Amino acid sequence: MIVLLTDFGLVDPYVGIMKAVIRSYNPTVEIVDLSHNVSPFHLRQAACMLEDSWPHFPKKSLFLSVVDPGVGSQRNAIFLIWNGLGFVGPDNGIFTEVLKQKEVVAFKIPVEKRASPTFHGRDVFAPFAARILKIPEIMYSLEPLNPDNLIRLPETKGFEIYYADHFGNLITNQKHKNLSRKKWELSYEGKTLPKVKTFSELKPQEIGVYFGSSGRLEIAIREGSAKNLNPSSFQFLVQK
Repeated sequence: MIVLLTDFGLVDPYVGIMKAVIRSYNPTVEIVDLSHNVSPFHLRQAACMLEDSWPHFPKKSLFLSVVDPGVGSQRNAIFLIWNGLGFVGPDNGIFTEVLKQKEVVAFKIPVEKRASPTFHGRDVFAPFAARILKIPEIMYSLEPLNPDNLIRLPETKGFEIYYADHFGNLITNQKHKNLSRKKWELSYEGKTLPKVKTFSELKPQEIGVYFGSSGRLEIAIREGSAKNLNPSSFQFLVQK
């Protein structure tokens, strides 16, 4: 199974072209669209989506992730293996959360000179993903890399909003597993936000905070959108 994650959107033909290339190398492989609506160049959002998604996929799934503002530069194309899953994409921080795990194995993917300097998704990543699932032995011909030397996004400190989802709910870096035994509160413009389990506990257009299905702390406006709220007006307090 190849799982696609890109910032290409669905207006242009890029996603369809990548799928066509995959099928030309591996006609029977299953392709799943995780999302093609990552905000353009938003590596943090892509890394977050990967982390929140991979637990739900079966072993031997291969995440083909292309959010690549540095396409055509000297950055490496990489293939990671961890916990029975594969990850293919640019070495630019998109795999930050994978690289935090133990026992990650990393390889360099060769980039042919004829590859378009603006579309490695088509000419580098899609062919490799299709071929490695069809002929796993290709792995033994690849140059190994030290995972510790691969690019990671800077560690976030304190409270940070990563992105707004389709409904306008704000997805943050805070997780239930880190807050479940602590006293905490989140305020907006000086007003403490109610903690709820479901949207129905809020009044229409009321702002609230809750743990979403991924276990992340999220902010929502019932039957509205929180994406236009001012990020600097939030204050997150945790009792140590």
